[in-house]
Amino acid sequence: MPFGIAIEHYESDGAREVSFPLGVRRIGDEAFRGCDDLEDVAVPEGVCEIGAYAFSACLNLRRVSLPESLSSLGASAFEHCQKLEEIILPSNLRYVPTGAFKGCFALRRVSGGEGLVEIGDQAFSNCRALEVVPPLDAVEAIGRRAFSGCRALRSVEFPSLLRALGDEAFLSCPDISNVVFPEEIDEVGHGVFKGCPKLDRSDVPERIAARLFPDGEGPCESSDR
Repeated sequence: MPFGIAIEHYESDGAREVSFPLGVRRIGDEAFRGCDDLEDVAVPEGVCEIGAYAFSACLNLRRVSLPESLSSLGASAFEHCQKLEEIILPSNLRYVPTGAFKGCFALRRVSGGEGLVEIGDQAFSNCRALEVVPPLDAVEAIGRRAFSGCRALRSVEFPSLLRALGDEAFLSCPDISNVVFPEEIDEVGHGVFKGCPKLDRSDVPERIAARLFPDGEGPCESSDR
């Protein structure tokens, strides 16, 4: 990482916005965790890393702007930012890590992220308002329960490059009714679409249907484990 300033801890002063000093390159683990006064964060160009839990539980955070320079995002970086409505992912980001946006109940749209290769476990779990998944064009792996509990999702188009789909990746997404699968996929987890009663199973390739919809599937289950 280039030399520069790292923000390791932010002492909340009641401000609704953050002013970053010049030369910031890294925002450390838990740096802004639980800063309930924050509503708007514009991470400046030049920041290339945001640490684990950096902005988690910022309960009033509504708007976040991420720079194109960002290439590393830590686990649960924005977990439980319950009022966050939209996020634009930078094109340099290759991996959305475990729990990055878990429990962002108001998150409706994720865009950008043309360079994404992998979406981690529970990355968008319980984003109940999410209507559109991030661009998946280059994605090769989607983790366990990555989109579980995304109740507003209606359709998903998997890219031709997809090689691994984790267990219960779309558990309890009751409005999903249309899914486009790639011709080839190497690893398919169990119960990927369990609790998705509107999905037309006739559109699912027979060779993977048994793993996507396990026998004896019951009603929608909670995804918050």
